[in-house]
Amino acid sequence: CAADARRAAGPAQAELDRDFFETRFARATPAGRRYLAAMAELGEGPYASREVAEKGRWRAVTSAGPVRQTLIDKGLVYSPDHGEVDFTVPHFADFMRRKHPLSSLAASRSGPTIFAQTIEQRAALPRGSM
Repeated sequence: CAADARRAAGPAQAELDRDFFETRFARATPAGRRYLAAMAELGEGPYASREVAEKGRWRAVTSAGPVRQTLIDKGLVYSPDHGEVDFTVPHFADFMRRKHPLSSLAASRSGPTIFAQTIEQRAALPRGSM
C-alpha cells in the first residue's frame, strides 16, 4: 500500500545515501567535492564546464580542468559532449544538494592555498631535514 511505501522511502534513502552515494563522494578530493557540489547547484545536467567552474569559483575553466579530469578518471562524472559534464550515477545531484551543498564546501580550497601552506610548513623545518 502507498503508506507502506512512504514509510520505507526514508530508511531506504538513508541507506542509499550512506552505502552508495557517500562512498562515491568520499573518493573525491576536496577540490573534486567542490566541483561536484557546484554541478549539483546548477540543477539537472548535463552541465556546461564553464558554468561549473564559475559556480565553483575557479578563476578560469582551465583551472577547473584538472579537477574535472580527475573526477572523470574516478568514474564520478563523464563528458557527454565537448564542454559538458554530468554525473555518472542518477540522483547524485540530489544527494549532493541534500548532504553536501556547495555552501558547506566553499571554504575548502585547493591549488595555491594548499601549496602555500606546504611551503610555510617546510620553511618551519630545521635545515637539512627535507
